[in-house]
Amino acid sequence: GAFYYPLVGEAMRAVDRRHYVRFADFAYSDAPMALGLADECCGMSISAPHLHAACLQVLAPALRPGAWALDVGCGSGWMTAA
Repeated sequence: GAFYYPLVGEAMRAVDRRHYVRFADFAYSDAPMALGLADECCGMSISAPHLHAACLQVLAPALRPGAWALDVGCGSGWMTAA
């Protein structure tokens, strides 16, 4: 879908989701995926990219270069990195 804030799309493309999911072959699917090894992550997952995009769209107006944001419960860290 379209981004209201083009920087959201740029940020998401700049951080390779492949490094944050268990099965790299499916990293670019718009679906939630398991994190790490099954025994390490206790069934945790990374949300689908469209959900991360929606969250970042809401945050975009408040974020500025050099700004700080506290992300509680991010899980994989992918959205925080974006």
